[in-house]
Amino acid sequence: MTRIGDSAVGSFDHGLAVVGTTAVRLASSPVACARGVWLKAHSQNTGLVHLGNSDVTANGTLATDGFPLAAGAELFFPISDASRVWLRSDGAADEWIYFLVM
Repeated sequence: MTRIGDSAVGSFDHGLAVVGTTAVRLASSPVACARGVWLKAHSQNTGLVHLGNSDVTANGTLATDGFPLAAGAELFFPISDASRVWLRSDGAADEWIYFLVM
């Protein structure tokens, strides 16, 4: 995996997204990413947060359950548009910390 410091990066952004039991987009409108999105589940989360498409489920259906991350876990997701990433929690209100590498 390429680290951010290994190659030129145009810019980056960051933020915090609150995720509940309904799927939400990481970005509400298209956000171009040259490298992708770095996601980290907040260390205080009580449940798993699932990453996937717009039909992502959390411990519901094997065919649509997203990629689960526990509290404190992180993942770099190489994607060109952050608005294509959907999140859903199996808890009431968990959080993601994210960085967009543009």
